[in-house]
Amino acid sequence: MMELSLQQIRLITHGAVRVDREDGTVRFHRFTKEQEELYRDKSYPSFYNRTFATAGVTLEFDTDSESLSLSLEVAVSCGYRWFTHSIFVDDQRIGEVAGFIPQDDTPAKAEGMFSLGSGMKRVRIVFPWNEASRLRSLKLDDDAIVLPVQKRRTALIFGDSITQGYTAWLPENSYASRITRWLDADGINKGIGGAGYWPELAQIKDCFAPELVLIAYGANDWRAKTEAEFASEAEEFCLCIRNSYPDAKIIVLTPIWMKTREVHQKDRWPFENLVSCLKALEGKIDGLTVIDGTDLVPWDLACFAEDLAHPNDIGFACYAQALQMRLAEILE
Repeated sequence: MMELSLQQIRLITHGAVRVDREDGTVRFHRFTKEQEELYRDKSYPSFYNRTFATAGVTLEFDTDSESLSLSLEVAVSCGYRWFTHSIFVDDQRIGEVAGFIPQDDTPAKAEGMFSLGSGMKRVRIVFPWNEASRLRSLKLDDDAIVLPVQKRRTALIFGDSITQGYTAWLPENSYASRITRWLDADGINKGIGGAGYWPELAQIKDCFAPELVLIAYGANDWRAKTEAEFASEAEEFCLCIRNSYPDAKIIVLTPIWMKTREVHQKDRWPFENLVSCLKALEGKIDGLTVIDGTDLVPWDLACFAEDLAHPNDIGFACYAQALQMRLAEILE
């Protein structure tokens, strides 16, 4: 079989700002080196580790190969030990490469061989949102055609654990993955579990000019900051994004409903004030639109994971569908 080169891998990768070879594997980065260093130097170590999770990373290409061989190495990034890579042919899910990372945190090796069928087809490989997956090899039939897929637009998606993908069972089911797919975008998922509005991050420009920037923080800010701190840092973050990407549409999402908010409400400032602070940004920053996320996910525990804070795959489907309707009105 024919093993794809690093250059070929780079051409078919979406959702990564850097693709490098390291220790015999191909590594995908959602963050620039400067952004990674910022997390390492001025944040919790766990946040830095989460930057290496492959949330939103996909390989997508057209090929006439009738078979595909995939070999991977997966390391702990977010504390979960399970991982899933989903394989699609012409938008039909044909299988997965999945497994568990050992208790001693030794990176797990996983591989799979797939029959793709005859003729030209579009192959999509979706990487896990929760762990750091590296590609050991991707092989196709000898002399197979490999054509990169061009996306309609580029998008940056900033957010916390829900944006990163917690706790979708299948990586393609997170709201960010669904929205990126619907937008036909090369979308870079900057979601980090536990993160909030952090102006220093927004001050570091990415290596491309996105047409759309989605920002979905707030839940962690509400628990960790005073109302004044939140208002100041949210505004500064969004101003930095506007200055860095003057031509981009900026969409700010307020947090979704979650049952756990009721537990914290008695000890915190009114959550309604957080929503009001974000809505006020529409009148302060040109080209910024705020979408109220309160009703994007039904107030139904069947839509949430056991922690009652993060959507499950059902909740993410509802989230993405409702958000698509709102974005369609804004982007038309």
